[in-house]
Amino acid sequence: MEERYNANKLPLGKLSKSTIFKGYKVLKRLSDAIDRFDMKALEQLSGDTIFTRTQLKVEALAEIEVATKSY
Repeated sequence: MEERYNANKLPLGKLSKSTIFKGYKVLKRLSDAIDRFDMKALEQLSGDTIFTRTQLKVEALAEIEVATKSY
C-alpha cells in the first residue's frame, strides 16, 4: 500500500519562516561539510542510515504522524 501526501491536510505553505530557516541552516551546514570532506561533521549532522524499505516506511509514517499532530 502506497502512502500519498495530502496537501489539504498538511500544506507545505503553512510552514513557519522559523521552520524554513532552521531547515536551511542544517542544509547549509551539510553542504559545507560535504565541500570540506568532513566525514565527522557529516555523521553528526546526518540521521541514522536507512538500509531497508521497511525502515524507510516506518520513518515516513513516524514523520507523517508527528506532522499531523502539530496541526
